[in-house]
Amino acid sequence: MPTVLSLDGAGSGLDADKLDGQDSVSFASAGYVDTLENRITNLENQSGGSQDPVSQIINSAALASDPTCNGTPELEIWLTAARKANTIEGNLIEVDTNGDGVVDVTDMNNTTLAANGVVTQFVAVSVAMDQVSPWNSANPLYVNGGVAANQAACDAVAPANSGQITLCYYPDEVATIQQIFLSVVDNDGTVLYHTSIHGITKGERLDSIRNSLTETLPILEKWVAAGQKAGTPEGSLVEIDSNGDGIISTDDLTNDALAASGIITQFVMARQMMWETSPWYGWNPLWVNGGVVYSQNACDNVAAANLGQITLCYYPAEDQTIQTVFIVATDDTPTIFYRKILYAN
Repeated sequence: MPTVLSLDGAGSGLDADKLDGQDSVSFASAGYVDTLENRITNLENQSGGSQDPVSQIINSAALASDPTCNGTPELEIWLTAARKANTIEGNLIEVDTNGDGVVDVTDMNNTTLAANGVVTQFVAVSVAMDQVSPWNSANPLYVNGGVAANQAACDAVAPANSGQITLCYYPDEVATIQQIFLSVVDNDGTVLYHTSIHGITKGERLDSIRNSLTETLPILEKWVAAGQKAGTPEGSLVEIDSNGDGIISTDDLTNDALAASGIITQFVMARQMMWETSPWYGWNPLWVNGGVVYSQNACDNVAAANLGQITLCYYPAEDQTIQTVFIVATDDTPTIFYRKILYAN
C-alpha cells in the first residue's frame, strides 16, 4: 500500500486512498449511519429525487422539534411566545401565525396566540401551508392530540392518526402551557419518533426566582432601613427608588413618606413597575404583599395562595416600627422552596 500511495496523485490516474473518488470524510461512521441527525442531514442535502415517506415525516418532525437540526425548534418558539401572553411582551409578534412565510403585523401577537391555543393555531398554519401526510395527501401532516399528562399518553393517542404527526400539550394550550409532546407514526400506526418540547423548564423557573431573591433582598434591606428613619432627622432624606424608574431622585419618596405609605406596599408596587412577573404565570406579579403576620408559619399559610410568586409578610406594621419581614417563595403547585426571615435591626 505505501508503494501504491506514492504513485497516487494528480495526473497519475490513481486514487488509491479513495472510494469512488471520495475521501473517507465523505462517509458516515457505522455508529452514525442510523442516527436521526444523519438521516436529516442526508435529506437536506438531497437535490431532487423522491424521499421515502418515513424519511419525509421524520424530517418534518425533527425540523420542528430538534434543536440540532435548525437552531431553536419552531415549536419551542411558539410555546415560548404564548407564555408571554398578558405580560409586557404580550403585544409582540414573534411567530408566523398565518403561514405566509414572514412574521409581520398580519400575524397574531403573543397574547392572541395563547388565547387561540398554541397547538390549535400551529396545526391550522400547517394546514394553510398544505403540509400533508406523506402516505395520504388527503390527511394533514399535523394533528391536535389534545391534553396529555406525559409523552406516553401522547404516544397512546397518536396511532389513531396514521401517517401523521400528533401534537399533545400539558396542562393546556394557552398562556400556562408547559410542554408540547410530539409523536410520529407511520401508515400502520407504529410510533417512529417522539419527543417533548419544554420551553422553560421548572428548574429554570425556580432558578429565575432564586436569582431575583439574591439580587433583590439586599435592596429590600435598604428599604426597611430607610423606612425606620421616619420621624428622625433623616426622615426627609430620599434613599430608595420608590417608583421603580431605576434612579433615586426627588421623584421618589422620602423616608418619612415611605413609612407613611407602607414599606412593603411600596416595595411591591415598585417591583411591579419594573415588570417583574411570575416565571409560571406572566400576568401575575412576582412579588406579593402578604400583610401582617406573627410568625413564619403564618406567612407560609398566606403564601400557599400565591402560586409561583414571592410573598412578603411583616410584623408588627410596615411603617418605622417594622421589626421583621417574612419571605416565602413558592412554585406552581404550590410548594415552598425558599423562606427567609429579615430582621429589621
